[in-house]
Amino acid sequence: MHNGEKFSKLSVTINVYNEEEIIEDQIAQITAMLDELVDAWEIVLCENGSTDNTANIIKSIMRKDSRVRMIRLKEGNIGLAILAGFKECKFDFAARFEIEFWDRRFLEIALNNIENFDLIVGVKIFRLDNRRILRRILTLLLNTALRNFLGMRTMDSRGMKVLYLPTMRNILDNVSVYRGMTDPEIVIRAERANLRIGQIPVPVQEIRQERKHLIKKLIFNFIDFVKLYINLRRVPSNFTGHITNLNRIN
Repeated sequence: MHNGEKFSKLSVTINVYNEEEIIEDQIAQITAMLDELVDAWEIVLCENGSTDNTANIIKSIMRKDSRVRMIRLKEGNIGLAILAGFKECKFDFAARFEIEFWDRRFLEIALNNIENFDLIVGVKIFRLDNRRILRRILTLLLNTALRNFLGMRTMDSRGMKVLYLPTMRNILDNVSVYRGMTDPEIVIRAERANLRIGQIPVPVQEIRQERKHLIKKLIFNFIDFVKLYINLRRVPSNFTGHITNLNRIN
């Protein structure tokens, strides 16, 4: 994807849960972006346990555009949704977005570089993070814990990514902890397998309020962090390279 050329084929997986207020507009923006950047693409929407009108809105979108598909999970579990989405991807290159967290500039840079990488991660940094201060601090604390206790080398792990699935399949198949620690486990396992990893700083805009109770979310994340720490103790680190910093976003 150089000199104005479009990327050939890309799967995009997005997990959704109770997104009736924003999903139609966000998918319209994402499909418009993909039409400009990619020749052949698909969007796999992983609906996991929504109790609002999200699924019906997705069905309406699918009737208008056959490149949009939906898979449904009974359980509201972000980790299971992430893994299910990747399993459904039909192309070798796949992007993972959140319905409220995606970025055109990240995708352009990632697609220009992904042929030299197995995984490219969009990383949140403080000066580009426009969320509430508490959420920014919690992200900083989590990433510090992941680096100090689990040896994570990237600046961040949760959020948008582009993967080369033929080399990442084994990583995805071995994920052992779900919910909020699935993203960190994917990145750390890829690092320990000495795969080629790049990172791109991305801006973060808060387009809707956090919906989960903060205390409950912190408890779940702590439990899953401990599980991940125990499980990764059995995974040796063969990392001999470095994390490549790709073009910065100003």
